[in-house]
Amino acid sequence: MPTASTFRFTFGFWFLAAGLIVAASCAPPRFTLPSGPGVPAPDLRAAFAEATAACRGARTYSAELRLSGRAGATGRVKATAVTGVTSEGRIRLEIPAPFGRAAIVLAGGADRATLVTRDDRVLIARAADIVEAIVGVALTPSQMLALLTGCGASRPPEGEPVRYGALAAAGSAETRVFLRQDGARWRVAAAEVSGLVVDYPAFAGEWPPVIRLTSMPGRAPALSLTIDASQIEVNGPLPASAFTIDVPAGGTPLTLEELRANGPLGGK
Repeated sequence: MPTASTFRFTFGFWFLAAGLIVAASCAPPRFTLPSGPGVPAPDLRAAFAEATAACRGARTYSAELRLSGRAGATGRVKATAVTGVTSEGRIRLEIPAPFGRAAIVLAGGADRATLVTRDDRVLIARAADIVEAIVGVALTPSQMLALLTGCGASRPPEGEPVRYGALAAAGSAETRVFLRQDGARWRVAAAEVSGLVVDYPAFAGEWPPVIRLTSMPGRAPALSLTIDASQIEVNGPLPASAFTIDVPAGGTPLTLEELRANGPLGGK
């Protein structure tokens, strides 16, 4: 897995602060969902298979992720995380410190993951519940894998494709995937899932270096998050030891409610 250097993280009393520059002013506008039923386009079924072939074949993903944006009414998200996820539902997420122990380490499986903070606070819960407490969206490791590798949704889109001008769309009322043409090939442009719009403004080779998540109107908590990925490695070896963590003797229990209150969802 990649290594990370200086970071900035604004969650609560156990996190450290350092500088992070985010070049948001040059970013293209966020994806706007098209309206209406669209025009039936059954000839584009193969386009969806082509556009998602690489990400559907992803079994492991590791990268350094820079997160910036807002979660909740007042919470600010600003962090760098070294992350690894697998299609088998395993996760490791580490917020490194400039020196000494990491500020946060999260490791385990979808049904049972352990989070340990720098000051030996310990939380054991489902991985998706821990992720939701931190940034306001419940994502399992397999859902994170699909999101980070450019599929948007963890399941292939259902239903007949339709066209919205230069865009193609397929899916159900709960989940839709949108494609746009990139030269001679189709790419995933965005996905609508769990009340969020997942936006891929560009690709570098097969994988998106930037992923943007924006909550749809009425969703609570509101979310506007940009993920800049570097040192991306897909289907590389991730040892089993990466997904285990030593729980410190005498560690103090931490609850999901405390984690949520001391993070951006709590305005910290």
